[in-house]
Amino acid sequence: MKKIYIDHDEKYNGNGSLNSPFNTLEELYSLKIEHPETILIKKGNIFRCSLIDLNGIFYNNTSEKSIMSSYGEGSNPVWITKSENNSHIHTNKIQNFTITNIDFYAHENGTQKPYIFGIPTGNQSGDCNLEISQCTFMGTSRSAHSDNGRVATIYLEVEDKRFNYVNKITI
Repeated sequence: MKKIYIDHDEKYNGNGSLNSPFNTLEELYSLKIEHPETILIKKGNIFRCSLIDLNGIFYNNTSEKSIMSSYGEGSNPVWITKSENNSHIHTNKIQNFTITNIDFYAHENGTQKPYIFGIPTGNQSGDCNLEISQCTFMGTSRSAHSDNGRVATIYLEVEDKRFNYVNKITI
């Protein structure tokens, strides 16, 4: 399984290896994702990103799960949206993927979007195999009590009404 390392505190952008990590999550856009992959964000990082998945980062149709997690010592990385009008993750297909050990924080102005938005798809058995574990979803006072307020932190939408791909989703 290929590992991609990201450290937002690095001054210079590397090649995604442990010794020379990418310095932004947006570098995933430039990659040809070949699943299964492990995407690791350095613990202690605090960063702003709104990842709109156009390259199939979260769509894994192999038999082995892909993972987005953290590495190193310290507290989980803190992922803050770029604006109140963006999700942390917005993907049209999500399948056979684990998201773990990352803390998702709302924009300081609140948020109008779910933290994670995705359309689950299924394998031949109809299983999505999505797991979200050991993550914190933190709002602000504006998240729940203002015009920009939203409470939905994870929003999974079934696009194809003929099938129920929400089988095997663990949160």
